[in-house]
Amino acid sequence: MLASLALSGFRNLADQRVDLPAAGMAVVADNGQGKTNFLEAIYYLEIFRSFRGAPDEQLVRFGADFFRVEGKLTIEGRTRTVAAALDRRSRRKKVTIDGQEPERIGDAIGHSMNHQNNGPISARTSSAPTITAMRPAPAALPP
Repeated sequence: MLASLALSGFRNLADQRVDLPAAGMAVVADNGQGKTNFLEAIYYLEIFRSFRGAPDEQLVRFGADFFRVEGKLTIEGRTRTVAAALDRRSRRKKVTIDGQEPERIGDAIGHSMNHQNNGPISARTSSAPTITAMRPAPAALPP
């Protein structure tokens, strides 16, 4: 479970740390206020790329040089930290799990959703997360 999310330089979101309640939360705001960007930051910690297919450079807030997202996860009673950052100038992406950088970013993909990935990064094989998307049924148009 994602317990907290720290953001810096990510899209239009203010630099902040958000503690997420165990019971869940609803994100409600007017259009253009960052609801999708907030979800994108969470998703980024799962696959280390935008779910919209945007290049990483486009995730850096306008006028900023980098972005960084960090999530604290509680998995089977153990706290883990997953972080990802991109420096726009060098185009270098860095991913860490509990402060340790994997040999390949692919080794960390799915880490936050897969509780079996709790050994050393070098000893794990990654497995893709299962993500379920729910969409409301389209409203019937009047005749």
